Formats: sequence, C-alpha cells, structure tokens
Amino acid sequence: MKIRGKNFILLLYVMPLFLFISFISSTLEASFVPQGNKKPFGKIDSIFIPNSNQNNLSYPNSVESEDADNALQGSSTMVSDIWINSLQIEALKHLDIMISDFQPVNERIDSALRLVELLNQDLLEYSLNFTSENGKNIILGLRNFCIDNTTNEELIEKIPIALENIFLTTQYEDIAKFANDSLLYMQKEGVELSQFFAFEASEFARPLFTESDKGILPEISNLISGDNIKLHTEVIQDIRTVDSNIPSLQSDISDQYENTIDYLWEYLSDLGIDVKLDLALYVNNIFGEISPPFENIVAVIPGETYPEKKIVICAHYDSINHSDGGIAPGANDNASGVAIALEVIRALKDSKILLDYTVEIVLFDAEEIGSYGSQAYVRHNLIEGEEIIGAINLDCVGVSSEVLSLYGNNSSEIFLETVAGIANDFYSDLEITTSIIDEGWSDQDSFWNDPNILETSYISRGFYSAIMAEGRYDNIIESIIHSADDRVENLD
Repeated sequence: MKIRGKNFILLLYVMPLFLFISFISSTLEASFVPQGNKKPFGKIDSIFIPNSNQNNLSYPNSVESEDADNALQGSSTMVSDIWINSLQIEALKHLDIMISDFQPVNERIDSALRLVELLNQDLLEYSLNFTSENGKNIILGLRNFCIDNTTNEELIEKIPIALENIFLTTQYEDIAKFANDSLLYMQKEGVELSQFFAFEASEFARPLFTESDKGILPEISNLISGDNIKLHTEVIQDIRTVDSNIPSLQSDISDQYENTIDYLWEYLSDLGIDVKLDLALYVNNIFGEISPPFENIVAVIPGETYPEKKIVICAHYDSINHSDGGIAPGANDNASGVAIALEVIRALKDSKILLDYTVEIVLFDAEEIGSYGSQAYVRHNLIEGEEIIGAINLDCVGVSSEVLSLYGNNSSEIFLETVAGIANDFYSDLEITTSIIDEGWSDQDSFWNDPNILETSYISRGFYSAIMAEGRYDNIIESIIHSADDRVENLD
C-alpha cells in the first residue's frame, strides 16, 4: 500500500461518497417512503441498544454460555420458573402431536393452534437454552403444518401472524431470521401472507448539483486526510496482532486498546458525535453454540431538514483467518473500509456543513461469519420504520489505484448509477465499473430483499437501496485475504 498524502488511493473512494452525502438535493423529499404497512402486527416495543428491556427481560453486553439462562432472565418483573417450565413442557407435547402422522387430524390442528397461543405468550423469550434446542423446530413444525393444511382458514390466518410477530419482536436475531425465512418459504408454497410482503422500495431520484455546490469542492477536499486513513488502518491491524511476533506500526496508539471496538468507540466519542451500540443477540452462532451478543457501532450526524431520513455508510470491523486459524490482521478486509468510514464522519463533523439528511456511519460486527451484524441492524431499522435513503458498504478498498468497482442489485440500480455518476463527474482519471448482481458477498446484501433466493444466509426483509464499493485486486492480493498476510505492508 503506497501512502502519498492526499493522493493515497483510498481518498478516491472517500470523495465520491463524501460528495454524495454532502450535496444530496432536497428534491429527494418523500422519494423514499416505503410502500406498504411498516408495522403489520402487534406493538413494537424493542430497543436495540445495551441495557434496554424487551418484554421485561434484561440482558448484559456479553453472555457466557454456561450462565446464559440466568443472565437473560432477571428483571423488575420476574417470571415464575415453574410457569415457564410448564409452558415449555406443554409446547413440546403439542409439537409432538402436531407433527405426528399417527394422531387424528383434529387433534393435530388443536395442538398447532395451542402452539400459536404459546408463541404469542413469548414462549421463546424466557430461556435461551430452551430456545436454542427447540425454537427452530417449533417454527419449522408450524410452517410445514400450515403448508400441508391450506384449506384450514384458522391455521392460515394464525400461524403466519405468529411467525410475523416473532420476526418483529423477538430479541434473538437468528430466531427472527428463521421465522422470516419460513414465511418466505410459505409464500413460495402458495400460502397467502400479509401486506408486509408487498413492500417495495420507492423509486430513487437522482439529486441535482448546483454550480454553488461544485464551487466549494476544493474546500471539502482539503478536509480529507490520506494520512488519517493510513493511521486508522495500521492501528486496527496492530490491535488484532498484538499477541503475535509481528512488530507494531502504531504501538503508541494501539497499545492503549484491548480490542478493535474499544478503539472505534473512543475515537468516535472523542469527535463529539452521538455514538451508540446496536446489539445483536443470537441464540446460536455459526458453530451451533450459544453465542455472545454481536455489537454494531453506530455514529450519527443528524440531518437538519429531514432528520428522519438517513444515508448509511457502513463497513465491517471484524476479521478472520481461514488460512491457518491464526492471527487476522485484516488490513484490506476490512480495516481499509473502516478507516474510510471514520475519516468520512470526521470530515463531515469538522466541515460544519448542515446536511439535509441524517448520516449514519455503521461499523458492523460478524460479517465474516454470515453478516450477522448487518442482518440485525436492518431488521431493527425495518421494524422501527426507519427510512434509509441508501447504503454504501465499503469492503476491501485498500487496493487498486485505478479502478473502483461498485455493485448493486436490481432495486438499487438508480442509486448505483447516481453514485457512479458523481464519481465520474469529478474523477475522470478513475475508472468506475458498475455491476448488477443477484446475490453479493458482503453486508449490502442485508439491505436487499429477494424472496426468490431462499437458500442463502443473506435473506433479509430489507427493502433499501444499497451498493458495495470495492477495490479491484489481482490474484496476489486475493491470495492473502483471510490470512495472516493481509497487512498494510503487503498491499500496493
């Protein structure tokens, strides 16, 4: 990676994004209101930040597997263990009856309806261990039974509503996703579902730039520092490799932090920006084990004119080593994307520009094991009715001095063309490539919705325009991704 001050290649990625969010036109008003019912069933009482309560349950920032049950109970209104156990025993009894081909049909239907009633009493929220062992089996059983009994109007009405309620209110992201996937599968099999599935993103309108807008571009350019981007990349790399024999590049900074999230949190807080954690609770992780929460970091600069509408610039801060399971410096994947996001929000804060729309910089956890962090973030925004104008995901942007690759799906095509057009207008020496893809490989997938793709870990209920920016890299760079060699000094 060659660092040349403001000529550093990552600056070329920062500027189109910075220009886009800085000068987005007020003509976009009301262009992004989703079509359909945002909150089709029940109350939405979930707050997805630490120390919040849902259904009178409290949970800590981290959960050890052996203490998970006790940690996730405990509240101002303790629920009787005897009552909880009786609900769980009853639920398993009715599950066995419902899925048994040897039981009378009327008894199976009665058991299915009783299971629905138990789910509506938050059956899956009280005991993490019970939900881990049985939650998906209960949802799967109801899904299949509903598909097999489409002539029963009561089942067709109540089972989808129960699964929809799980998606909208459960504290567990993987349970929410499984309920969502089950609903999508039921829809594919001909079960009529709610209006919620008629959701469509509104048409994106390209903003207009005035001569006045263009006149202050040199001033904005001076706010971006390639040295800052380099510094962030090196510090994050150092924190990830502190226990190795590899020399630190920025030890005077990196030695102060135990982990990446501490560094990111402190840096953003010191900027005087509103920072919060978006907590993602999962019953089971990718290895089938009870999982501690994942933590997304969200930094917010409120908009002046339309604060309820927001633009998201995101990057994942986790890294992984698939090569030998050792250290994972992750300089290109994805300290580079995080570094740009940090520099963008610093420049926005220092510029004192009054933005029409809210800008959120979101740093995702757990992208490398299934985009868990971004899936949770999108669900939280969806059920709260948040209006995301568009999302730009930065991933592996530490390479390629001549080409910027932008990827979007069909519903994001106009947004994709808009960002590419801005980059082309101001950087004639930078080749911009755009591609429409059905299924991607990073966190932008979580903002998309395609019910026709059911066999993927990226299925989401997102209906937002989102693109990914990526540097084009050769086979040598590709070979060091997800390895101990993904370091600043190995990138050119």
